[in-house]
Amino acid sequence: MYTIGTTPKTICKLEESYALNVGVVADAVLQRGAIVKLNTDGTVSAIEAVTDKPFGMVTAGNKKADEEVTVQTEFSAVVRCAADGAIAIGDNLSCSGIQAAGEKLSKFKKSVATNVVSGIALSEAADGESVMVGILRTSSIL
Repeated sequence: MYTIGTTPKTICKLEESYALNVGVVADAVLQRGAIVKLNTDGTVSAIEAVTDKPFGMVTAGNKKADEEVTVQTEFSAVVRCAADGAIAIGDNLSCSGIQAAGEKLSKFKKSVATNVVSGIALSEAADGESVMVGILRTSSIL
């Protein structure tokens, strides 16, 4: 019980995950609950080593390889941005400004040491091309 004003009240904790689920093709059969990594070809596979970077958790599995699974991610959004340099699928990305011309898209570049990582590349792109970015709910420094 907590007192708000002069009246005791029970405070109920509200919990929501705010997770963004994305559909991704899996390279093998994956069951619900599997922790997966994003491969360079855009598919997902089960984590196999401590050096693998987790992409998310499977919430709806598949019955055979090369079928889509639903993955719960740490993304707050998936957005189209402009590449600031060459970007590969799975790269950690840092926001580097706003595109000067055209649609005024946010620009993202491949993160390097001491950069704040604010997204993950979901597509590949050359400098100036459009790239799909999973925006992380919490940023981190490499």
